[in-house]
Amino acid sequence: MQKQHLLTISLMYLMLLACQPKDSDVNNTDNLPINEQTTYPNKIQKAQPITLKLNGQRCQSIDKEKYCDEIIIRTDSFKNVGLNNYVYQTITGSENKLDKDLKTALTDYIKNQLKELTFQQKDTGTGLYTEQSSDDFQLVNNNANFAFFKHEYTAYTGGIHPNTSVHNLVIDPKSYNDILLDNMFLPNGQDKLWQLQQDAILQTLLSIGDASEQDVKELMSSWDIKLNKNWGFDNNNLLFTYSPYEAAPYSYGVIDIAIPKEKLKDIIQPKYLDMIFNDSNHSKDRKNQ
Repeated sequence: MQKQHLLTISLMYLMLLACQPKDSDVNNTDNLPINEQTTYPNKIQKAQPITLKLNGQRCQSIDKEKYCDEIIIRTDSFKNVGLNNYVYQTITGSENKLDKDLKTALTDYIKNQLKELTFQQKDTGTGLYTEQSSDDFQLVNNNANFAFFKHEYTAYTGGIHPNTSVHNLVIDPKSYNDILLDNMFLPNGQDKLWQLQQDAILQTLLSIGDASEQDVKELMSSWDIKLNKNWGFDNNNLLFTYSPYEAAPYSYGVIDIAIPKEKLKDIIQPKYLDMIFNDSNHSKDRKNQ
């Protein structure tokens, strides 16, 4: 039983790793734009939603319900080949570039993942639960300088609940390199931002549940909440996302907070504030359409 549990955890960990941005991209801050204007044609907001859902051959019945290995991917495709390649590499963890259209390539990826999953479970004779995962990677907002994607990955391999991780990815639409906040801060900006985040988390947790302000403050004091650099943007705010367990217990779910741009003048360098909030084009979340 212990070996079965360890293999299940290992499989889920490997799938989570495959969906994370490569270290070489995450640490690349040398490509941070320094000009407030760019001639790059702002066309990437014209996205075509894709939803792929495939089941594997391995199924089982639990409490009279039938469950099968299942992988779901929701994302956007673009006319921009380079951007489609970025989406594909980020979702799959592959370093290979696309040699076919994005939908076909992702379908092939899912089929291979399901085959590998079935092979591993059959070979070891383990796996009390089916593997069910959902990979949601969508464009949220963009302007001429930045494109903001939200990548939410959820996997269930048994236990009391699925496990979810959420990564906001802001990229340079010319080079597709990730843009980090690190080079944008004014002196003491990180400390000031952390305090604003604490205040915003408090208000968000109060709005989610029915706990008193004192109870929420005690909860936060017992949680190791760190400065969050998992950022994005809308027309008027910097957005920050906390995965479950990062700022509160699992029951609170994914926590999104917003810091108004007016409060960022002593935190982020003015030239970068102009780049973030200049001519921002908000893309509607497909979940709300």
